[in-house]
Amino acid sequence: MTGQLGAGKTVLIKGIAWGLEIKKIITSPTFVLMKVYSIKNSKLKIKNLVHIDCYRTKNSQEIIDIGATEYFGRQDTVTVIEWADKIKKILPKKTIQIIIKLRGENKREIIIK
Repeated sequence: MTGQLGAGKTVLIKGIAWGLEIKKIITSPTFVLMKVYSIKNSKLKIKNLVHIDCYRTKNSQEIIDIGATEYFGRQDTVTVIEWADKIKKILPKKTIQIIIKLRGENKREIIIK
């Protein structure tokens, strides 16, 4: 997921968490880089939501070092990455790209590729 500061990346992740019935308060992991939320709904095949924020990262190795790549491609995990363009070299080929653009006051354009 990419978009300028204040575009709504974290808000979108909160919506994803709500849809997955995660009750915890979702905040951006800007300083810890990654948060993993367990999904309790036994009817869902998804068991984890992984929220990664690369805003403060200097390189992809920082994300590898915290074990984030172990979640990439797992069928039981949704991994959402803010500022993903900073680590695009290590992302799986089948990554879904979400671009959020501000288009005036309280207006956004969301592009999904």
